[in-house]
Amino acid sequence: MGDELTDKKILEMQECFSLFDRDGDGTITTHELAAVLRSIGKNPTEAKLQEMMANVDADHNGTIDFPEFLTIMLRGQKERDSQAEIKEMMASVDADHNGTIDFPEFLTIMLRGQKERDSQAEIKEMMA
Repeated sequence: MGDELTDKKILEMQECFSLFDRDGDGTITTHELAAVLRSIGKNPTEAKLQEMMANVDADHNGTIDFPEFLTIMLRGQKERDSQAEIKEMMASVDADHNGTIDFPEFLTIMLRGQKERDSQAEIKEMMA
């Protein structure tokens, strides 16, 4: 996912927000957050709910408005994208696909990196 936010993506986020905003007042309260979490099988404590709200409620008014919701959803997407990139990179160097990078695989990575650095240095030398 790129950094651009399409109109379609914003509409999807608004639909999601409305699932949380059960009374339709444009904000998500701790009570509404708890109801949604419980509906998906979670049972957060009051302390956990307060912690979750504090992490999202940028203006500290006790509720989550759409811009705050959008920010946290995008942050979550970027984290998921980063995790996917890391997994993809790991899979590309895990030659025996055992979920770990052993010493020979590590050496391959290091040598590949050294070749890239050497090539970059050669290019810089030619450009000078």
